[in-house]
Parts: sequence; C-alpha cells; structure tokens
Amino acid sequence: MATQTVVQANRAYDHLYDPGFYTSHSNDHNRASTKAYFGANRIERVPDDKYMFSELPHYPRQVMQMTKKQELPQHVPQQWVPPGVRAQATSSDAHQVTGPHRHKFFMPPYRQFLGAMPHIVMYAMKSGQKRGGMLTEAASTVPEPASKTVGTQSVYRESEAQTNPYTPDYYIVPNKVPEVLTLQNLTYGHGLPATEAELQMIERTRQKRLFEQMLPPPTDEFNLNLRLQLMESQEFRDWADREKTIRDLQEKRLTMLKTLLTDRDTNKQKLNDDKVERLRQRKEEERDRVLAACQRRRTKVLRKMQKERAASETRPAKRDVIAEYADFTSKVYAPLARHGHVPDSSTAKMEISPPDLATFPGLAQLEKSLHPSLLRSQDRHPKDMAKAKSTRETRLGLEMTHGLKNAMESIKKEF
Repeated sequence: MATQTVVQANRAYDHLYDPGFYTSHSNDHNRASTKAYFGANRIERVPDDKYMFSELPHYPRQVMQMTKKQELPQHVPQQWVPPGVRAQATSSDAHQVTGPHRHKFFMPPYRQFLGAMPHIVMYAMKSGQKRGGMLTEAASTVPEPASKTVGTQSVYRESEAQTNPYTPDYYIVPNKVPEVLTLQNLTYGHGLPATEAELQMIERTRQKRLFEQMLPPPTDEFNLNLRLQLMESQEFRDWADREKTIRDLQEKRLTMLKTLLTDRDTNKQKLNDDKVERLRQRKEEERDRVLAACQRRRTKVLRKMQKERAASETRPAKRDVIAEYADFTSKVYAPLARHGHVPDSSTAKMEISPPDLATFPGLAQLEKSLHPSLLRSQDRHPKDMAKAKSTRETRLGLEMTHGLKNAMESIKKEF
C-alpha cells in the first residue's frame, strides 16, 4: 500500500518548545494546543473484536478514536504564559550576540576568490629562525581591532546554504614554489576531498616531473636522440594509461547502465505487481459486497417464505360465536383497524339542526319536557361557585353539625 507524506508548515508543539514563539492571548494558545492534540497523526483505527469480520454497514469492523499515547513529557509546561513574562523569563545570555554563545550567530565570511586557490596554510616564522637554510622575514603583526564586520548566519538554515570550508590567508616564500600549487584545479566538491583517482593523478604528475628532471640535456646529437627516444616511450606510456583510464570508465558506465536497467525492470515489475494486487483487492471487495447483499436478500426471502408457509399450513379454527360475544375484548366488540375495520364516529349520528327547534311549538314542547331546576339560573358569584364542596364534605359537615347540636341540647337539659 502506498504511503502518503503529510507536509506540515511547522511543528505541532512549536508554541511550547520554541522560546521565540509568542501567542497574544490564552485563546490562541489553547487553539494551538487543541490543534496539536487532535491532529491527523493522533487518530488511529481500533478493530472491534466482536465484529472484526463483519460486512454489514450497521456493524462496523473498526472504530476511529484518539490515541492515548502522551506526546509531551511531564516536564514541559502546557500553561499559557503572557508575552511580557515569557520575554523576562527567557532573557538570558543564550539570546545575546556577545558572550559564550557568539559562535551560534557568526561564521567566517565566504570569499569567492579563494575557491580556485590551493588549500595550503603557511605560518610566518619568528625573526632569526631558519627554514630550509634561509632566513624568513617576520610578518608584521597587526593588532586585532575592537570590532569586525563578518557575515552572520543563524543556526536554523537550509542545507543548500552550506558554504565552502574556510581557508585562512597565506603567503608564499620567495624562490619557493610548493608542490601543492600544481593542484590548483582541485577545489572543494571538485576533487576534494581527494579520492583514489586524485591520488593516482598526483602520483603520475610527480613521476612526470621527476622524469623531466632526469632527461639528458640536448647538448649534442646523441643526447638529443636519447632524449627523443625517452620522450617517445614516455608518450606511449601516457597514451596507454589514458586508454586504460578510458576503458575503465567505459566499463564503469556499462556496469552502471546494467544496474540502472535492472533497477528499471525491477521497479516496473514491482509497479505491475502492485497494480495487479490493488485490482485483486478491489475485485475481492466487490465480491464481498455482492455476497453480503445476496445474503441479506436471501435472509429476507427466507423469512417471507417461512411466514407464508406457516400461514398456509395453519388450519383455520371453527368460529365460536358464543365465546366471542361472551368476551368483551373479542373482535365483535373491539375490531382491529389493521384488519380493515373503520370505526364509525358517534358524531355522525348527532342531529345538528333538529326540526323541533325550528318552530315555536317545538321549543315550547322542549321546555315542558325539561326539569324546572334546569331552567332557573344560579345567582351565585363565580368565587362562591369555586368554593362549592363535594358531596362527601357536605355530608361530613352535616354530621358534625348534628352531633354538636345534640351535645348542646344535652348540656342545656342538665343545667
């Protein structure tokens, strides 16, 4: 399965680790902490043991949840600190340009004109000291100034910004040509650091220079002919060395080409295998989905068939009319609406405009049929009507009144 690389603009906990990261308010600090805690890298898939091999959508085989792993150590404070207090707390010598941390903020300047010169360091010797049987003049010492202008470079930089190694200034003693000056074409990244090929080239140069020093001077015809023969043989050797070098380079190119072709075929075969594997997995998933759908339809059809078979095999029992009318919960008295019964509303039987109320004799006949108490209005206040007692309270009150009255009468008889 191919992996996907997620590129973030900054680190998740920069607001806690970076001393130069300031948040203006606690809400910003909490928002950054929440973003870091609920990031995409903290979400994991947890399989369900009970439904691990389930294909049903309402019984998922896995759930998504936040990981319980703690990313921050215990000693890292997570509370918000105001910018002013944080600046005072972090104002140490580590943020000062001068002092023991000066090397973090400065580097030697990049002098481009020194790139083509050989990397050789020669120190001036004190006056009167001998070097190779010759006296060297003492270099004039210049006192170091109090301030310098140098190039600055932060410790946080890109790898592409790496400069060439620093080479201090040097000088050449008169009438002395160092051997290293013959290797001016070797620079950092182009021959330096020296490999086996550069060492062989240096050795051939030394042998060639030694051969030139050993050639006889062309003073007479014999020396001239000998010189020509030696130079011709040396030239043949140089051509043989050059052909050998070309042959070695060609063999290296052929080996590299074979390796690249093999890698290309291997990668192509791997891509084809991955494609076939993805296609196989997709087809297997489609097959599983189709089988799951067929299984659900099969279960549904089997249930329907079972119900229909049970309904067809069950013999209808003979109706017991007496038992139905004796049971007030039977369908005779309470028919079921799911069986098609539509209950008749009692309001359909009410007469909204009876013909007796349309004429005066009909109203008079209705008035005679009613009780006289229903025709009298109650002249009571609504509050008194609300205080009306129930029949039980009235009966208890009458019994209490009757008992008190009898007790009073008996007391009066005694006195």
